[in-house]
Amino acid sequence: MCKRLLFVFEKKTTYNLERMLLVGKKKKKHKKSKQKISSSLSTQEKEKAKPKEEIEKSFFLENLLRILVYGFVLLGIILRLYVSGIRAELASPMSSGFLGLTYGQERSLHFFVIALLSFGVATYFLRYILEGRFEVLRTSFDLPLVLFLGWCWLSLGWSSHLQTSLHVLLTWTSYLLFFYVLVQLFYYGGKEKILIPLMALGFSLAIFAMIEVWYVYPMAQKEIQGDLKKAKKTYFMRLFRGRLLAREAGGPFITSNIFGSALSLFFLLTLGFLGELLDRKKKSYHQIALAFLALLSIALALYLTRSKGAWLACSFGILLFMLFWQRQRIFKNKKSILLYFGGLFLLISLSIGAIYLLGKGASLEKSLTTRQIYAKGLLKMIKAHPWFGVSIGNFFAYYPAYKVAGADEMIRHGHNDYLQILAEVGIFGFLLYLWFWWAFWKKWGFLMRLEAAGHSFAKTKEELTEQSETAKRSPWPSALGILSISALSFFLLFQFQNTLLGDLQICLFVFLLYSLFFMLFYPFESKNHTYSHSPYPYYFVMLGAGGGLGSFLFHGLGSYVLYSPTIFFMVLLFIAFIAGYGKTLVEEKSKQKFLFQLDLGLGKQLLLFLLIFIWVGILVVGLQTSIQADSLIHKGDETKKKAFTVKVQKKKVELLQKALEYYLEASRFSPLDEKICLAAAKTAELAYGLSGQRKFVDIAKKQYQRALRLGPRN
Repeated sequence: MCKRLLFVFEKKTTYNLERMLLVGKKKKKHKKSKQKISSSLSTQEKEKAKPKEEIEKSFFLENLLRILVYGFVLLGIILRLYVSGIRAELASPMSSGFLGLTYGQERSLHFFVIALLSFGVATYFLRYILEGRFEVLRTSFDLPLVLFLGWCWLSLGWSSHLQTSLHVLLTWTSYLLFFYVLVQLFYYGGKEKILIPLMALGFSLAIFAMIEVWYVYPMAQKEIQGDLKKAKKTYFMRLFRGRLLAREAGGPFITSNIFGSALSLFFLLTLGFLGELLDRKKKSYHQIALAFLALLSIALALYLTRSKGAWLACSFGILLFMLFWQRQRIFKNKKSILLYFGGLFLLISLSIGAIYLLGKGASLEKSLTTRQIYAKGLLKMIKAHPWFGVSIGNFFAYYPAYKVAGADEMIRHGHNDYLQILAEVGIFGFLLYLWFWWAFWKKWGFLMRLEAAGHSFAKTKEELTEQSETAKRSPWPSALGILSISALSFFLLFQFQNTLLGDLQICLFVFLLYSLFFMLFYPFESKNHTYSHSPYPYYFVMLGAGGGLGSFLFHGLGSYVLYSPTIFFMVLLFIAFIAGYGKTLVEEKSKQKFLFQLDLGLGKQLLLFLLIFIWVGILVVGLQTSIQADSLIHKGDETKKKAFTVKVQKKKVELLQKALEYYLEASRFSPLDEKICLAAAKTAELAYGLSGQRKFVDIAKKQYQRALRLGPRN
């Protein structure tokens, strides 16, 4: 009996133990599933779970960082467009100079803009890091874009001119990082905060071109009275001596050809906005009138550039715009296809004839002949370096060895982007470049055909046209914020005293027109809108952006638009808009949506914060050293000029020695620039010729040798 009771007790206890263990396992599983659910909660749900005080703090911090991001973005865009190619001095009306940029020149300006854009990138990602997450949206062309840039960096290994290669690569890399920030901003609803100021900038640039041709040129010609040497008297006229005879509008760009390319991009973007406004069932007539005025102004400025290549490129962009807009009618039957392409052929023939007459046939023929000569030299270079190229930015260093007979002019660019890319990065790099554009056009074409393909949108048309919560708020605080940032940008541009915006009257007039246009046009999407033909909002703006990019690629056949930092920047901005806004139209899984999506713990947050702090520190130090280098070069140039005005030989030698010291100190701040070494060597030569002191010979030899090491083919 006892044995039996013992057996039953043992059986029950084992059963209870097993049951307890099973319940424990279930509880653990339940805990794990809870943890999984909590980790998979969206950031919005986590925000709801936070206490009110934390939400208020995070909301304030998020708004502050958002303001800083848009501030840096707009500053970077405005300054990048107006500070494009002219060698300009940052001489302030103030005694000490604003932000220490007293005599900075091209290097300082360029680095200043890169620093602003990079601060925008750093601030944007800092916002995510403080929220405990790190997200970067994926695009359809990440792989070719990153591989192409990586190949360009790899080409440093066989670069014979590191200074130029690094200059190009640092610019492109900073723009690429900024590109991903723009994609995020366009995706999360920052379209009109960027595109409307950009459109206003296009209008202001057109006005700037008219001021240049109809006010500055006549004033300059009246002052110099046909003697171009007298143009040195005023601070800005020497920049326009080359344009005075041709009467070409160059704006803030180094050539009218590049300015024409920028205006083509603005023209197509404005055309897209005009199409968008006309397609709305509830029309805003004052906005339509403004868009039409901007379109006419940009067209007139484009004509004033006298750039035949820009005219053709803009025509090509318009044809691309019309082709995609009316594609369903055009490709309906054989008759409509024949009519369209017949009309297209006639239009191209008339355009070429008009361009030939307007562009003065002799000058057009000369420009075509010179481009053929450059192309022959490029083809010889490609044949000698087919696979790897001569390294990015090294065309100008190798060109003298491959130029053909009759090519007396020394050029820095080959006036054909495709041949120059092929010559610099070889077949491998060129294929990556073509892959990127193929991936982009494939995506753009898909977005343009969404409704025709019967695609299901991520949101319905009604949802796409409805206002978001942020759009329901009053638009005027953001408008005033944008105007404040724009005012700061134009104030900084006024500091660049060697440009037309260094003139107070011109600067104020251009800013006033920019502000009026922006305030009258903003907001663009304040009400619910329905459309007659558009499948979704901003459809025509997307068409315009695509047409603008088509004009850029066409213009690259006869110019060096890719190598203009401003044009390259604008191209990436247009692509970012198409990529970012396009992602809101199509449903995507998380893996397809994000390139990176990480939850950050405290350790990772601190690490990323430290990396951003180091990066910003490097930028600040780089900016300061570039300013110091340019300041010393300027002092050296001025001291050298002063030496030639002095009659006493001893004083002349002393001044040349002082100029030499400035150059040598500048080379410490910019150790890869062989131009500083050459300036120092030539100054030492002059000092030796006047004094006969042996030390100047040694310095000259050393500096010439260093210049040869830095630029052996220059």
